[in-house]
Amino acid sequence: MPPKRKASARLAAAASQDSHPTSDSQSSTVTDSQASTATSLDADDNNNLGATPPKPKHTRKRLTDPSTSQPPTLADDPADDSQATTTAQFDSQLSDYHGTDGSSQASTFDSQLSSTAGVLAHIPTNTTLPADIEPTPVPDGHVKIVTLNVGGFNAAMKKGLDKYMAAEAADIVCLQEVKLNSDPDPDTVASLADYPHRYFHHCTAKRGYAGTAVLSKVEPISSTLGLPDGSDNEGRVITLEFNTWYLVATYVMNAGQGLKRLDEKMQWNAKLRTYVKELDQCKPVVWCGDLNVAHCEGDLARPKTNAKTAGFTPTERADFSSTLASVNLRDVWRDQHPDPCQQFTYFSYRFQCRAKRIGWRLDYFVVSARLLEGSEADVDVDVDLGQCTIRDDMYGMSDHVPVVLTLRAGSQDDADGKREEA
Repeated sequence: MPPKRKASARLAAAASQDSHPTSDSQSSTVTDSQASTATSLDADDNNNLGATPPKPKHTRKRLTDPSTSQPPTLADDPADDSQATTTAQFDSQLSDYHGTDGSSQASTFDSQLSSTAGVLAHIPTNTTLPADIEPTPVPDGHVKIVTLNVGGFNAAMKKGLDKYMAAEAADIVCLQEVKLNSDPDPDTVASLADYPHRYFHHCTAKRGYAGTAVLSKVEPISSTLGLPDGSDNEGRVITLEFNTWYLVATYVMNAGQGLKRLDEKMQWNAKLRTYVKELDQCKPVVWCGDLNVAHCEGDLARPKTNAKTAGFTPTERADFSSTLASVNLRDVWRDQHPDPCQQFTYFSYRFQCRAKRIGWRLDYFVVSARLLEGSEADVDVDVDLGQCTIRDDMYGMSDHVPVVLTLRAGSQDDADGKREEA
């Protein structure tokens, strides 16, 4: 039997089509408890926040979540049973292989590897955009809005963002974490010709960091970059004013590794809350983007092991509740899906989280309560909301997936497919 190190390398290469590459120092055997704590964060956090650091290669101890004596099981996953079972079997076989000294089990494993990998190849990953893209249905006279954290605009374009945008044919596209230092080059701008109204808000505090963009087929009355006090030097807020409503596209900061930015995040969120409340007093607000919080236990796969993880701390969850209550806002997707179903918008690149359905719902459409039919705040407003849809079938452009909302706002001329007013 060849040395275990070579066998491990050979098996890792065979399975690489279903997992995003990780650092060379990472152990080849990980537990689901590690994967359960992976959360959304900026690139400068090195994708380490919330994930238990791997042990050095020389140790033989399996890695478990320190908060529990046993790692969570796949039974807790919101995955399709067939997909979760296949992945669990693969992981179990891989673990058994590394602990085997005889050649018979290795030979048996090798004979099964190609068929197992073949099944895993059909499980969604973060690395390949589906070949066929069906647009989200949009009722006549409605505007379609998309929000997506792209994890780098240029990188996402290379992975098929332009293809998705062409197929989805949204009227307004809100992008977060674009990581641009200046507006796109002329060739890229040419590919965005369907969106003549383009707004980029760049981070001036650090190069290649954060930033937002809004691309629109509908001309707004006005546009505003940042918050009124000028404190948004990371390019996190873009506001467009339309005839009967405001759009606030936002990339809320992550609390950071070790919650090092939690206090700063709470201060920033308070300013954003005040700003949205002031807008809401004038016109209804549609607030969307990567809000970097999983509000309820149903908004992530493993709530019990993530209470101290950025994005799911009691402080952040209570703060989001405060924003909804004080401004009288509603989480559209949760309002339309009140049952405790788990559907996620973010899957870490690490630990095969997408294949195992270990995800978080971090991306939202939050609206003024008076826009929702049946709301106690429902008054005579000229805006009607349609469906909010999580496009979890649109993997590959980013570690996030798009969220789509349709709405009818005011008098609109939809005869030729263009919304003249909104």
